[in-house]
Amino acid sequence: MWLGALVDAGAPLSTLQAAVDALDAGARLDAATVRVRGVAAVKVHVRLPAGAPTVRTWAEGRSLLDGADLPAAVRDPALSVFRRLAEAEAAAHGTDLDRVHLHELGSLDTVVDIVGACTGVHALGLQRLTSGPVAVGSGTVATDHGDLPVPAPAVIELLRGFTVFGGGSRELATPTGAALLATLTIGAPLPAVRLTGRGRGASDPDRADAGVLTVLVGDAEAGAAADPAVLIEATVDDLSPELVPVVLDGLRHAGAHDAWATPVLMKKGRPGYTLTALVDAADIPATQAVLFRESTTIGVRWFQINRRPLPRRWVTVQVEGHDVRVKVAEFDGQIVTTAAEFDDVRAVAEALDRPAREVQAHAAELARHVVASWDRSG
Repeated sequence: MWLGALVDAGAPLSTLQAAVDALDAGARLDAATVRVRGVAAVKVHVRLPAGAPTVRTWAEGRSLLDGADLPAAVRDPALSVFRRLAEAEAAAHGTDLDRVHLHELGSLDTVVDIVGACTGVHALGLQRLTSGPVAVGSGTVATDHGDLPVPAPAVIELLRGFTVFGGGSRELATPTGAALLATLTIGAPLPAVRLTGRGRGASDPDRADAGVLTVLVGDAEAGAAADPAVLIEATVDDLSPELVPVVLDGLRHAGAHDAWATPVLMKKGRPGYTLTALVDAADIPATQAVLFRESTTIGVRWFQINRRPLPRRWVTVQVEGHDVRVKVAEFDGQIVTTAAEFDDVRAVAEALDRPAREVQAHAAELARHVVASWDRSG
């Protein structure tokens, strides 16, 4: 559905096909306008030749993408999506990244979907993507591991922090689609924009319960870039300091964008904490429950605020042959901050016997060069 929605929104099918051709695997894309419950949408079919290569592991997928003649603005996000998918599968099946076998990647079409989606986003010049609540479905789905419950374990791993709902009695969110959402979008309400275009992508138009993915394209209006959010907080003076991180982790798992504790001085000079979470309005009940369950508070308060999150994207760079993920944030078209994933930094520092701060700084500098190359090629 991603490919259909992006093509319908204006991404040239020929541009997507050129990117797929760079994989040198003979895959073809066909697009057709179909009707789903009376609404026009685009269905993109991925046609694979007989004997198309299989992609079962992270190493195989990475090798295929690294060897493709793709612009950095497509290859790097595609690698990030593929890695995110592999990590989710590894977490779901209790193994590590290099050992996991990806049940959805039995053929080339998953890589084609990822490359096509990243190409479409780049072709449309989209700088920031947000996603509303995600329909995941219910029931079971057949995989190489046997029948799995819906949503699949990897989908659950990928959509942590997103608002989800059932929406039907079949699989509505696949691991590949969830990996694209988790890597390329922010789970947040649609901000105020001047609507300039739209696209609709269809799943299987022959099914009565066929799905449609809608993409809205717009320009952020001056002065209207703020997103509404809610601050929910509680103040306590009898909570053990060892339990404060437990409360904060619980708030994040309940959907909070962020959570923190602020030392305060309370009545009679007693030291305490204000426990605060930044949440969407829909997550107030879940985060409120965490505060009552995990802390000693007997009351909470909340109020609406406006926030302006900077557009950000994940870049995967290599530090002496080791992958490090870096989050890059931009303001007014310029990079203003970079943040390397510290778990990656620590692992690379240990592997290379280098100070973590050196690995961190080197990864940040590499990420800046990668984003600059995207801008030059775009």
